[in-house]
This record gives sequence, C-alpha cells and structure tokens, in this order.
Amino acid sequence: MEAVTPVRAIKKGERKWAKALQVKYFDIFINKNKVNEILATPLNIKELAVGFVLSNGYVEDPGSIEGVNVGDGSVHVLVGPEYDYKLSFMHGHPLENIDIKPVVSPFTIPEEKILEKIIFEEGDFALISDNNGYLAKAIDVSHTNAFYKVIGKAVVDGFDARNSFLVLSPKLLPEDVVRAAYVGIPVVGVVGRVTDLAVTAAENLGVTLFGLGVDGLEIYTHPSRIL
Repeated sequence: MEAVTPVRAIKKGERKWAKALQVKYFDIFINKNKVNEILATPLNIKELAVGFVLSNGYVEDPGSIEGVNVGDGSVHVLVGPEYDYKLSFMHGHPLENIDIKPVVSPFTIPEEKILEKIIFEEGDFALISDNNGYLAKAIDVSHTNAFYKVIGKAVVDGFDARNSFLVLSPKLLPEDVVRAAYVGIPVVGVVGRVTDLAVTAAENLGVTLFGLGVDGLEIYTHPSRIL
C-alpha cells in the first residue's frame, strides 16, 4: 500500500493522469521539544515517530512512551514525567562519537528463512522479521524512514527486536547499523549496496551483516548467526 496523488502528465503528446508519490513534512516533538522535521509518505506516522525517537537515542525505554498524537504536519510523542530531554547520539560522526554496547545475542536464523521473507519492492524499503513468522515492512521515500516505520511497528506490536533480522534497500550506511545495534537487532542485511563503513560499524558493534545480490547471500561480519 502506498499514498499517491493524481497529477497531470503528457505521454506522446496526449494529456493524461499519472500517479505521484505523496509526501509531507512532519515536525516531530517529544513532549514540547521539537527534535526533527522529516519528509515522509503520510502512512504509519505514529510508527515513524516511535521508531525515530527510539533508534536515535532520544528515548531509551519504549515503556516510557505514553502516547503519540498525529496532527496535520506534526506528531507529538508523549513521554512520562520522569523523562529528561537529551539530544540524539547520532549528531556528528556515527563511528567516532557514539558509545553504545555491542550487540550480544544468541539469535540465529537459517539462510533460507531470510530469503523467503525478502519481498522485492520498488523504491526504498525495510522489513523486520524473526524465526516465528513475524513480519513488518514499510516503503518510503528513504530507506531510513522505512527503517523507522518497521521499528515503530515492532514496538507497537510488542515484538522483541533483539530476536530478529532487519533488511534494508537499496543501500546500507553506517548510521543504519548503529541505529539497529542501539535497539538490539543482531542481524542486518541489505538488498543492494553495502558501504565499507557499514561493515566497520557492524564488526565493532557485534552485528551480523549480510548483503543479497545477484550472486546470492554474502555475509560480511559475525557469520555464526546465519545458518
């Protein structure tokens, strides 16, 4: 499912209606503090906000989120009275300025289970899944937004991301690995291009990193989790 807007276009000299991907700017607030502005498709905005504040370190405990109010161009994440506002740890260089614990997880996943869950979509997508049939996926104008939405959906569903694998497309950046590690995801993959700094981040943070290309699955770091 995607949000589209009819727009006028010309094909071979004839006027017609075409579909344009619908996007909108959203200001994200934590209590009364504006923390960011995101351009995204106007679907699953609650999940987008939850995934954003958690994976960027604004909020540590999902249980402290008391509610999410989505308005016209804004989304307010309401956190408990003991919450102390702090800046995201993602400011600055993602490999030099972040002090988070490496992922320690006994989670393993058969290669065939990874392959059967990957659904090829047009555009930037993300999915999160496990060994027991859970699957959440999202498509957006950036793979980062799609990542936020699947993380937020997992949190809303009460899903434990520490026993899961995440797949992004069409590229994997070091920031993606850092955000995934912060929420405890042990296995991260990409359908498309992996960057060298993403491999470095995965090695340092205890994350199993794989890529899926024309030659099949390639594992770059901590291979014992993929069977």
